[in-house]
Amino acid sequence: MSNFNNAQIISGIVVGGSIIYGIGNYFGQLEQERESIQQEKNEIEKQAELVLTVTPMRLDVEELDMDFSMKDKIKVEITGGNFVLQDNCIIKSVKFTDDQFLYRDKTIDLEPKIGLKNCFIANKILNENQTESWIELTLDLDLVPNGSKIGSIEDGEIFNIAEITYEIFYREQGIVKSEFVKNIVELSRTKPTN
Repeated sequence: MSNFNNAQIISGIVVGGSIIYGIGNYFGQLEQERESIQQEKNEIEKQAELVLTVTPMRLDVEELDMDFSMKDKIKVEITGGNFVLQDNCIIKSVKFTDDQFLYRDKTIDLEPKIGLKNCFIANKILNENQTESWIELTLDLDLVPNGSKIGSIEDGEIFNIAEITYEIFYREQGIVKSEFVKNIVELSRTKPTN
């Protein structure tokens, strides 16, 4: 009788071990499949990228004035995926890098300023059929020249006077995200002085 019980016990252990092994193997395969799907998803997300390209804006010394407008353009390209560009582009920051060419007078609140007037997007929906677009930003500028310093700029010389950081919003997989892009405002003298 004890031999029969031992056989049953051994048989039960073997069956129980086989069941545990089978369950472990099943869940191991599920985990491998989940990791594989997650890896594929990560690869697709890495490939799906929004690329923003700018060209420095160049002002001639003769263009500097109070309250004038200028356009900046951002080229938008995607490397995959689906993106919807949003209308609410903003200027995140403006850093003036000149210390001599723009006139400043705090007593009359005269400081150089660059603001965003409006934003136009050529194609808002980007996907495999439409991979490029561009954003045109109309800027409001208050850049009063500092007369004596401006006069010292020679033909062909180029100076960086400001750095603008834009924030561009887009929707990807139903989630609103944003990217930052910086552009430089350059100052030069291309027209002959009188």
